[in-house]
Amino acid sequence: MAANEPDYERIKEELRSFIIATRYIASREVAGGSHIACGRDAAVGLVEKVSPILETLYPDWRESAGGGARFAERERFAAQQLLARLEVGDEIEALLGDRSAGPRLAASSLHPLVWDAANPYWRTLDYHGAVDAAAKIVNSRLQQLIGRRDLSEKKLVEQAFSSSDPGPDSPRLRFAASTDATERARLDGARSFGIGLFEGVRNPLSHLPAAEIKLSEQLALEQLAAWSLFARWIEEATLTRASAD
Repeated sequence: MAANEPDYERIKEELRSFIIATRYIASREVAGGSHIACGRDAAVGLVEKVSPILETLYPDWRESAGGGARFAERERFAAQQLLARLEVGDEIEALLGDRSAGPRLAASSLHPLVWDAANPYWRTLDYHGAVDAAAKIVNSRLQQLIGRRDLSEKKLVEQAFSSSDPGPDSPRLRFAASTDATERARLDGARSFGIGLFEGVRNPLSHLPAAEIKLSEQLALEQLAAWSLFARWIEEATLTRASAD
């Protein structure tokens, strides 16, 4: 397990324990005809324990999960859904095994900024959410780097990698190169690549229904790799400000 990788086996054990402990048992001695298996007081603590897991690995569980109105039922239903997703993912990986004799791209080896944002969605097979999260975090990082929260996506990339000189409130990103022609080529390439990602990948994800975007695991991984490369270029570039007169 990688240093920052969640302990998924332990997470699955925690989810199983929570599901068992918070089930409702029929009882004639309790008002309403049933009581929570572990007792209300214990259930309060268990909900507090499982909530961070749900928030991290199933961020939209409150909108997506069903369940009843009784205490801990919605959390229990969400835990069942998350556990099923994790176990299905493990089964698919075990069944398919090594699907290619050629090189393989490990998602965890992508740029940390990209993978840390995408990972919670990826683990629950939400590929749309993973790619969208990667796009948002790269956009935010670029805004932070050049100090332009007033711009985003295409316009942000155009300003960051503009070939024009930096202005008082418009710093630029520049690449080190042996010749001016190479530097211009890299700058043009980064600008075109970044705009292409935001217009061709991020824009459809944010404006079209998920059902209209067929995003397989392979395609999602390729798109994450593209965001990872762009993030590395942003990291490699040097921030240039206007010279003080």
